[in-house]
Amino acid sequence: MKKACSLIILFLTGLNLYANGTIQNDSVSKIEKKHLSDSLALDSVLLDSSTLIPTVCLDYYYIYENDSVIFDKPQNVGQLIYVEHTKDIDKVLEYLFPIITLLLGVAIDRFLLRINEQKRIEKSGELWLVEIKALKGSLEKQINSLSYFIKSYCDVENEFDIPSIPKYETLKCEIFNSFSKKDLYDFLNIKNKNESVQIFHKISSIISTTKDTYEQQLQYFKRSMESMSMQIDSFDVNIQNYRNELFLNERHRTYLKDDYKTLLALLKSEVLEKLPEINIFELQESFIKKSLIILSEYDKKLCSELLIILMECQKNIQALKNEKYYCKNNFNTAVRLYKDVYAHIELLSIKYKL
Repeated sequence: MKKACSLIILFLTGLNLYANGTIQNDSVSKIEKKHLSDSLALDSVLLDSSTLIPTVCLDYYYIYENDSVIFDKPQNVGQLIYVEHTKDIDKVLEYLFPIITLLLGVAIDRFLLRINEQKRIEKSGELWLVEIKALKGSLEKQINSLSYFIKSYCDVENEFDIPSIPKYETLKCEIFNSFSKKDLYDFLNIKNKNESVQIFHKISSIISTTKDTYEQQLQYFKRSMESMSMQIDSFDVNIQNYRNELFLNERHRTYLKDDYKTLLALLKSEVLEKLPEINIFELQESFIKKSLIILSEYDKKLCSELLIILMECQKNIQALKNEKYYCKNNFNTAVRLYKDVYAHIELLSIKYKL
């Protein structure tokens, strides 16, 4: 395209030079320096402009400008300079050619700008598609990590160790904030004008759904970890209170008698000796329930302090199990949304050949 424009400009420039050269050569060739003798009447020459006047060479320097001959020194009145006017078509071309050249230059400039803008839009649109397709890899990995978390932690009743969840920050879709949506729409118009609006809205939906789901996933996990941490801290405090109450309160030894040793042995074997690596969920059966069964044989007023503490431990464990349940529901929702987004990207790639 640039070669064609260069050839057009070269042709017009040559035409201009040819026209100007014709005008000047015709004019100069017909300027003759004429010398009239004193016996030739000037009036008759003026009356008959078609009279051929004999010419002689003059030793004067002159230039031709605007249909006139300008000498470097004054001439005698007996000398007459005759200049033939140029043709009308040459005169028209002389004034019309610069205008045509200007308009053509503007048109070519606009055309080149439009070509460059289209190339820029295509590059921008292709970058959009590259980043959209790149989401597929991160989506797949995030789906797998959440599914593993649900299967290995939430679905296992007494699993206490919380697995880590890798975070794929490309799902935040921050890179799309620096892209122009207008470029995307213009690009889709070039690719598939009939369905450009539909495809544009699908891509916008893919980005917004992915971004919102990722942010909610982080919020769910953060909130669950904070809640579980709070329950574990509370459980640790309750166990410490139970230990102090059982060890330091002599009254318990009096009315519990032999069961006091049994409760003390349970505390040591199931809790104290396993610290700090301890599974709180397993303590519900091995320690708390067994201790509650022993204490249920006695007057509740006598052992109310121990019962209250053990019941608080029960609440802590149940809160942890509930949090596992909430985590499972929230992450299942995130997995479902991620899978929907993944399917939409696949559909766009296949149906619209993006």
